[in-house]
Amino acid sequence: MDNKNLYINLDNHIDLTGFDNLHYKICRGFSRARHLANIGNLDVGTENVINDTSYTHLCHVYQAYKKYPTESEIKNASKDLDKSELSVFLKFALGGYDLYQTYFVNEIPEYFPETFSWINNLKALRVFSEIKESYFMTLDSGGIPFEHYHPDGGKIVDFIHIRPRMSRPFYIRDINTSEKIYIDARSAWWDDRIPHGGDPVMFPTYTLRIDGVFTDEFRQKILNE
Repeated sequence: MDNKNLYINLDNHIDLTGFDNLHYKICRGFSRARHLANIGNLDVGTENVINDTSYTHLCHVYQAYKKYPTESEIKNASKDLDKSELSVFLKFALGGYDLYQTYFVNEIPEYFPETFSWINNLKALRVFSEIKESYFMTLDSGGIPFEHYHPDGGKIVDFIHIRPRMSRPFYIRDINTSEKIYIDARSAWWDDRIPHGGDPVMFPTYTLRIDGVFTDEFRQKILNE
């Protein structure tokens, strides 16, 4: 990969036909499992979210919230809320922004059975030797895919990022020039320790990320491209 190609295009290595055929089943899963989705990203490190003065990210609001006294009005009003409920509360109470909803397929496979099978078949196809987790990230119309990075202890992570369509722009930030390098692929890998994000579009979207361990065969194949 050179400076202008900070990602690996996986479209020639992964057949997305089976995944594309699951679109309506995936949409059904979103509608039925909505109560199980993680709302927002409370736990993302504030240092990992790139500052955008047009909004205050939910994780920053959460850090401010934790500093309120235990017996304060805001803490009393929210003390019995679960994580997703707290995210919704903080959005309205303190103006936190984060329109992501995350569905962990590996935790609720009964809502996405065909997708779960398609993902696991990537082991039979010798793409992954191990699959650790898989999850859909959904955004409502106009939602900002906020720019961020994943430290993960300094390790490079094996994963596949899949977009059902190319109409939601997604980019990696060139840390040397600050230029946005847009990903011209539906399926891709990049070093997610580098800042990345997307541009908002005026329709709901979803992406799928699969984390695991690439087989030596697959890793060699994509690195030699």
